[in-house]
Amino acid sequence: MLKIMDGMEQESKIEREKILYDQFISNLKNEEFMGHVEKLKELDFAEGLVLQTLFDYRIKDEQYQVDLAQEISKEYHSGKLDPQAGK
Repeated sequence: MLKIMDGMEQESKIEREKILYDQFISNLKNEEFMGHVEKLKELDFAEGLVLQTLFDYRIKDEQYQVDLAQEISKEYHSGKLDPQAGK
């Protein structure tokens, strides 16, 4: 009887974890979609012919900002530009 209960508990735990994982993935997709919607709202002044180009520029600019922030963070943590390090 206890083995059956343990088995059911394990199945329940696995099922709960799968549901939580699916919910997490769904939330990530929704956040990404809403991010794209917000970017498009910022470009609502543009004509349809240039909308894709402006959207692409916006995405590339955001990626550039992320890359730049990561590079600056790495330099900061490495101490390359620390004026105290040369003393």
